[in-house]
Amino acid sequence: MLLDLVKAHPFEAPRLVRLSCLEVALRRSSEGAMTLDEYSGLLRTAGIRLPTERTLYEDISRYALFCDDLVYGKHAKTLEIDPTASRDAVAWMLGAPWLDSPLRPRLSSAQLRCLLLAMRQRAEVRFQYRPLRKPGDPWTPTFLTGIPLRTIPGIDSGYIQLWVANGSLLNLNLARFEESPVSFTSVDASAYSPPRPEKTVEIRITTEDVHLQERLLKQFKGLQKRGWNTTALSIDESLALMMLDILSSHLQRTGVETRQLQTHQVIGDTEIHCLIPKESE
Repeated sequence: MLLDLVKAHPFEAPRLVRLSCLEVALRRSSEGAMTLDEYSGLLRTAGIRLPTERTLYEDISRYALFCDDLVYGKHAKTLEIDPTASRDAVAWMLGAPWLDSPLRPRLSSAQLRCLLLAMRQRAEVRFQYRPLRKPGDPWTPTFLTGIPLRTIPGIDSGYIQLWVANGSLLNLNLARFEESPVSFTSVDASAYSPPRPEKTVEIRITTEDVHLQERLLKQFKGLQKRGWNTTALSIDESLALMMLDILSSHLQRTGVETRQLQTHQVIGDTEIHCLIPKESE
């Protein structure tokens, strides 16, 4: 997604240094453009030795081919961000098979790249977001400001955790970001209260089906055996809902019926839903 998050890329070391400088400057917003002259000035300011103009042109053209959200050549010597591109974001957050899915979520690669850069730099971003509405309320966007903290696995979209200035954490669906810029502000993490410590909770799956238990332990790395009929997963409380969704979907898809979701007491005073597979009759 970002150059320093990709294990294998097609750029040799000197070009990678130049393009990393370009990326950090360009990705401070999910909309924008950069000319060849601006790119030259950026490298000069950063103290990076300038190659020939032809090499600079190849830098930009090859970077545009590497990213799905860049257009180069539409206007002479100008690299432009296309905020509607989504291929790289969907593949990064959900996996390449989702690219052909009829339920492919509407994600913006440009927005995600800006968020990931802010996550790496612990920098604040501002954007418009549509939270789930309450019954009777209009579904209107609101401005949110915060520091992206981490990505969160989901089964229907891409999710990211936002650290808010007062220390609270929000889990956001990238498909509900408005089609408007995500942009850096001038604030960094030094102005923020520390993130509120999260409780650790435990999801337990209890079943007398030893074959189901064995399959779950082999398929999901985080599950651990707890007694003869129980497997469990210890996670941060903010991840509990997503993990329950993933486990519930897996059990239903593989033919395991489930009883009504129940609650049980876990660490401290936190309660969490627990999936109890139905026993065979």
